[in-house]
Amino acid sequence: MNRFFRSLACVTLLALVGPFAGCSPGASPPPAIVATIAPLAFILRGIAGTEVAVRTLLDPGASPHTYEPRPSDVRAAQSAVVVVYVSQGLDAWATALPARRTLAVLDLVPAAERRPLPVSQDGSAVDPHFWTDPLTVAAMIPALVDALVSLDPDHAATFRANASRFAERLGALHAEAAAVLRPLAGSRVVLFHPSFGYLLARHGIVIAAVVEEFPGKEPTARDIQELGRTARQTGATVVFTEPQLPRRPAEVLAELAGLRVAELDPLGGGPGRDTYEDLTRHNVRVLAENLR
Repeated sequence: MNRFFRSLACVTLLALVGPFAGCSPGASPPPAIVATIAPLAFILRGIAGTEVAVRTLLDPGASPHTYEPRPSDVRAAQSAVVVVYVSQGLDAWATALPARRTLAVLDLVPAAERRPLPVSQDGSAVDPHFWTDPLTVAAMIPALVDALVSLDPDHAATFRANASRFAERLGALHAEAAAVLRPLAGSRVVLFHPSFGYLLARHGIVIAAVVEEFPGKEPTARDIQELGRTARQTGATVVFTEPQLPRRPAEVLAELAGLRVAELDPLGGGPGRDTYEDLTRHNVRVLAENLR
């Protein structure tokens, strides 16, 4: 057992039976893997199981696009084995944290599975929101397992066994989502922010328009008018907001174009959305309820 996991075992023993076998009450907490957002933490826990503590930096409701790290995040990064983030296009601020190592998970997604950002003019920008689709996550897992094994080879067998079971769960989750969303293929939707491209494309749901292409770039009155025309021309009936971003521009568009307003959650982390499966099921349910 390496030093990291000896420390983890020591802390567990202290909690259960008090100090012995070389453990002392003053021992520092064990290092952990730190993830910027909840979906990454969900995925990491699916592989690491109980072998590694996984901490999430962002609280529910915070946006990784506009987040500013707190002093507590700096301390967490300093003690972490690795800080796991998505990409330079989503949470690049993580690379400035004083971490021993950082890992960009989007780089681990196979090239064939990466999708262009829906608002990219030339298709060159990769959509970083890969985690919204279970099959894309499953395709990324082998590379993520290899990265974790390189950090802790002592638990390679455990990581690989957990990953195999997690991949099976992801396949079942995809089948469950497909059964619900298959009748909705061809539907047109308006998104407030382009964060569900992977999930929607997997099930044949078309993004007709995006209200706010980049967080903080609010649409002008002319933009809203054009979005309204696009929504009417494509037959879109709903605009989906997100709990991490302002709702008002979507409401203005909905009033103009006669759209319903509903809310998808790309990040989760709160009650009822605190596992990968629960978050995915929540979003599939919201889509089904609003596109029938």
